[in-house]
Amino acid sequence: YYSPNLGRSFALALVKGGLKKKGNKLLAPMPDKTIEVEITDPVFIDPSNERLST
Repeated sequence: YYSPNLGRSFALALVKGGLKKKGNKLLAPMPDKTIEVEITDPVFIDPSNERLST
């Protein structure tokens, strides 16, 4: 999916024990190549709600 907030595409996945693995990198197979991905916090855009307060 393309995110205008991020200015790039992103994807979501479920990783067993993912909250304990934040920052780890994995390899994700794609149809034509394998890409490196990083496990991040589920809330990665404005986690402190600063935009909501402005």
